[in-house]
Amino acid sequence: ETTDLHTLIRQAVEPFQLSLTEQGGRLTLDLQALHTQVLVDKLHITNVLYNLLDNAIKYNCNVPELTVATHNEKEMICVTVS
Repeated sequence: ETTDLHTLIRQAVEPFQLSLTEQGGRLTLDLQALHTQVLVDKLHITNVLYNLLDNAIKYNCNVPELTVATHNEKEMICVTVS
């Protein structure tokens, strides 16, 4: 269904905020995309985001400092987890 990707990202990162704070880490959202409506399976895209964040925290040797960013490129929206 058509949904706002930024809303899904905010919902996906929420469960990680407390864990990151307890570890002294942080999660930054850099949501620059202007066109954020996407046709997706909400459950699957949320699971993808959750898995990327979970792995970034789990396999980080240092204090996790994560950034989730978006930007538009032509008619696409790009999402980066770093």
